[in-house]
Order: sequence, then C-alpha cells, then structure tokens
Amino acid sequence: MAARKNFSTEEKLAILAEAESSSTTKIAVCRKYGIAKSTIEYWKKQLLEPTNGNGLATELANLRKENVMLRSIIVDKDLEIAYLKELLKKTNRL
Repeated sequence: MAARKNFSTEEKLAILAEAESSSTTKIAVCRKYGIAKSTIEYWKKQLLEPTNGNGLATELANLRKENVMLRSIIVDKDLEIAYLKELLKKTNRL
C-alpha cells in the first residue's frame, strides 16, 4: 500500500482541472497521482461547490463581486480624470 500524500489546495485544484480536461480520463489521473476516483469527487464537492461554506467557489464568488465593485470605482475615477482634463484644456484656452 502506498503512503498517504497530503496534497495542497493548489495541487488539488490542478488535479481537478486535469481530471476535467478532455485530453485525459479521470481514471488515468487517479492512477497518475495514486488516488481514488471518489477522492476526486470529494475534492470537487469540498473545493468547488458553493453550497459548502468552506468551499473556494463561495470565496471566488465574493472575489468576483469585489472585482466588479473595484472596476466600477476605477471607471468612475477615469471618467472624472477625463472630465477634469477637458475642463483644464478649456480654461487654458481662455
């Protein structure tokens, strides 16, 4: 029996991505990393499903909301800067 390996969250996500890719099968990925197919399903539920309070999907959704908010702030500031530049051009012409 092989020694149990503790995978980091990044490694788990990489394995999940590899298992979901169309170029390989889940069974091949399981053999490559020495894990059971049920382990992949458990990781998927644990890390990717939003119903789990500890899942990365919930965190990802929160980060996306924050990203949208920050982008809107940047757009507002860009518009303000453009307005002030136009105003400055007009006052310099006078």
